[in-house]
Amino acid sequence: MARVFHGRMDLHWCMKCRAPLIRGGDCPACKERSREVAHTPPGDIRPAFPHDLAEIGDLADEQWGRGAGAALLGAASPVVLNPCPAPDRLDEIIIDGEVIGSISFSNHRSRSSLILRMGGGSRLVSSGFIPSRGTVTVDRSVVPFLLDGKNLLSPGIISANEGIFPGDEVLVLDPDGRIVSSGNARKDSSRMVGTRGMGVKIRWSIDPEETPAVIRDEAEYGSSEKKRWDDLWDGVVRINSRHLEAKVRRSLKFLHELEKSTPFPIAISFSGGKDSLATLYLALEAGLRPPVMFVDTGLEFPETVVHVHELISELGLELVEGAPVSGFFENLPRFGPPGRDFRWCCKICKLGPTTALIRNRFPEGVLALIGQRRFESDRREQKGAVWDNPWVPLQKGASPVQDWTALDVWLYIFSRKAPYNPLYEKGFPRIGCWLCPSCDMAEADLVRQTGVDTSGWVSFLKREREEGGFPEEWLTHGFHRFKKMPPHMTRLAEELGIDPGSLSGGRRRGSDESDIDLVKGINDCEDGISREGTIGRSVPWERLKELLNILGKVEEDPETGGVSIHPPDWSMKRRALELYPDGTLVIRGRNVHELGHRTKQLVSVIQRSTGCMGCSICVSRCSHGALSTDQKAGVVRLDPGVCQHCSACLGPCPAEVFVNDPFNV
Repeated sequence: MARVFHGRMDLHWCMKCRAPLIRGGDCPACKERSREVAHTPPGDIRPAFPHDLAEIGDLADEQWGRGAGAALLGAASPVVLNPCPAPDRLDEIIIDGEVIGSISFSNHRSRSSLILRMGGGSRLVSSGFIPSRGTVTVDRSVVPFLLDGKNLLSPGIISANEGIFPGDEVLVLDPDGRIVSSGNARKDSSRMVGTRGMGVKIRWSIDPEETPAVIRDEAEYGSSEKKRWDDLWDGVVRINSRHLEAKVRRSLKFLHELEKSTPFPIAISFSGGKDSLATLYLALEAGLRPPVMFVDTGLEFPETVVHVHELISELGLELVEGAPVSGFFENLPRFGPPGRDFRWCCKICKLGPTTALIRNRFPEGVLALIGQRRFESDRREQKGAVWDNPWVPLQKGASPVQDWTALDVWLYIFSRKAPYNPLYEKGFPRIGCWLCPSCDMAEADLVRQTGVDTSGWVSFLKREREEGGFPEEWLTHGFHRFKKMPPHMTRLAEELGIDPGSLSGGRRRGSDESDIDLVKGINDCEDGISREGTIGRSVPWERLKELLNILGKVEEDPETGGVSIHPPDWSMKRRALELYPDGTLVIRGRNVHELGHRTKQLVSVIQRSTGCMGCSICVSRCSHGALSTDQKAGVVRLDPGVCQHCSACLGPCPAEVFVNDPFNV
């Protein structure tokens, strides 16, 4: 996956104070020169909470034997995690200024594992800890080849611990027990020695003669010692206080200038997450006492709802709440499971209620302070710190934490002793709807460990799987989160021995009529401005595919059976229109006007596909000869090879005369 950049984010570490720094240069506490930490961009680094540390320790014990977690983590240095771009969870683990490895979730194996780099391997084996699992020992003559980037072949292996299986993460040791490499096992233990072929796919290697010294701790980390963790991070806050307070002063100045310049009342858009919490506390420090807007989507974690009510009550602020009129489960049979590329739930459960809340509470308009940060996505980086929101009428958005990193936010929260959502201490990196299709499978696994009642959702998916004829993996491996499978999910299907084509389709959505049913509201999600909906069951699929050429080049997906349309004037990477045999559809536009225009064109084509009477009025409008009248069938035909997709044929048509278009954007 390509690297992602949302601006410069350098993490530095004071090796003397053993603390992360939010700015480079000399350490503000001891004046020693800090070390820049090499990590994967964008580098939106967060603290590892006790839950995260316990997970790392447990995984280490599971992979290399009891005591491995304590040897790996130590006790006296804070640990931070860096989420990396990946198909599922991949968090780099940073201790003492070095990425020692990663927590990786494998959707194929449905579990997490530790992938250690040489810094992690050195910490593990140089502490006196002797791994009882997950290691292979090589002949000394093999070491130069591993250092040269070669993979480990079985003839060079002297021994291997029992219990190694293909796909396991292993450490490679020399005959003296020193770390040489880490990698991925290609054979089980019984076949590692005395056979031919690759034994371990090598990731990283280090010369055992040059292994750096590892800072050891007097005490070993204990996951239950919350006070020790609090003390460590209080120390990090103190060391970074000068740089942190400078950042706070800039945000307060930003808020003061906003207050002077805006003609609208100011409110906080509060989700219950860390970024909106920091935004709220900054507003209070700026002397504001804003009302707090919270939309309960009906899919919030119970902990989030309780946290929001308790916090706002404690602060003595006004809480303005919104909720969907017609919720997620009421619309689920109508639109089917939401997906990363079919996020109808955002419009119904979040956008619609937000729009209604603002219209009712702030009829003249509102300046909403929103905890948005540019490190979260490309679109948020491009927006800037103040933006107009054409998709939520009457709202202007502004973010005082636009240029803050996740570590900045957390240090600010710790410094103000602000009560944060308890879900962060249960391993959740973000707070949102518990079944959001944008969540990865690692988060879905966390949800199952909470008290959320998922029975209705699980029952629906099971019925959907049975009625759609999908394999069991459609549900267990999260294939239901996509209309069109991205490459990594297609590869996963192939690895599981599943035909990717068997994972799409399903029962037909939409009403028994030939109409189009669109989700009310639009949203600027990662895929661009979009609307989702369904077409009625009476719409003839093959006839519709033929006429869709009017709008642009039609490409059929052999896996899903769906079609995507790329109009001549469309330059975005994603297709302007996507329709699927189950009746679901996605319409995209670069702005509200274009989205409305695209919607009306699609409605027109659908109505022609079902109501064409062969009058040939449209044939006379086509200057390219792509349309002709089929006298026998009594309809107009379109030749895709001749059609120029100019849409000139779309005009007054008897199939549309008596149809009112209710879908104004």
